[in-house]
Parts: sequence; structure tokens; C-alpha cells
Amino acid sequence: MKGQINIMGNNIPVNVLDKYITIYTSGFSTAYLSTGGKGSVLRQVLNYLKKNGVIYFDKLWLRTESYAGGNSMTCYVIGEDEKSKDIMKSIIRMFEYGKFNPMIDLYEYDTDKLELHLDTGMKVGISTKYNFLYSNPPYDVKQYEVA
Repeated sequence: MKGQINIMGNNIPVNVLDKYITIYTSGFSTAYLSTGGKGSVLRQVLNYLKKNGVIYFDKLWLRTESYAGGNSMTCYVIGEDEKSKDIMKSIIRMFEYGKFNPMIDLYEYDTDKLELHLDTGMKVGISTKYNFLYSNPPYDVKQYEVA
């Protein structure tokens, strides 16, 4: 399914596999995007920005996880510069639907939520609870041993 997302003033075209989208039709149509689909969208956004010269990195890995009480996306990059790292941090932060406040031991939800606009006219939320960015390869890849 095709759609687009607006990040940093760029309307970025996104393709989402049907296996990631669940459409509910009970009175009105609503769609839900799985955590894997949200990771796919983030990967496409970062690759689009790299292709257009906004950010730079040599290699990107993205891991998603769903668990009781939430979900998360973890992005690993190598070969990025400081400017690109700062931009990627801000983009990955846009994909979170809130943040944890340890002073009061409470997860606080943001009012601004990032949405994917599908070509069918539906809007799909693409935020996850926690997102992380690391400047090294993940443990389960060959590049980890080299680094």
C-alpha cells in the first residue's frame, strides 16, 4: 500500500507491505500499522533523506520489538557524521508518541502524533513508545566483530 509522510518539510513517498496493515471496518474505516511496519516506514524515511543528501551514513540496521506495555524501534548506524546523527535523533524522536518522566515515574503522551497518509485517504499512526539510536552495529551482524 502506498502513502506519504511529511518529515522536515519533505513529503516522503512510502510503500508499506499489506502484511503490516490491519484495516478495521466497523461503522468507519480505521487502519493499524504493526511495529514492523512502523520500522519499515522509518527505514524508508532515513534512506530517502540519505539519497537526497540531507543525512549521511554508511550502513543502517533497524530492529523493532513489541512487548507487554509497549513497543520500540532501535536504529543502528555506522559511518554517520555529527550533523547527520543529530538529524537522525530528531527524526527518531518524532516517531515516539511520548516520553518517560522519571521524576514522577510516568510515561507522558505527546499531543502531536506522526501520521502516515495512505493513498486510500486513511491516516495511520506510526509512533512507537520507545526509540533508540546507536552509532555501532548490532550484536548479531558480521560488522560488529570488525568494530
